[in-house]
Amino acid sequence: MRRFDVVEDTRQYVNRQRDHMRWEDEKLFPLIETLKKDIDLGDGAPRVAKMHDPVFGPNVESGFRNLFDAIKRDQASRS
Repeated sequence: MRRFDVVEDTRQYVNRQRDHMRWEDEKLFPLIETLKKDIDLGDGAPRVAKMHDPVFGPNVESGFRNLFDAIKRDQASRS
């Protein structure tokens, strides 16, 4: 496989991921916000709020450090 092909495939993959994240931000998450007003979460919400987050929790787990750093770099490049 040629380097150009790998780079182009990667570029297309990243663009698809960005399109998907844009769709989530513009369509999915607003819909969830609208729908969750009609849903009684009962006592489930406190349990979800207390779940451990290995990436964005208070301590980034070592296996997720590269991902966390890449996200930080990406966000910094967009500001």
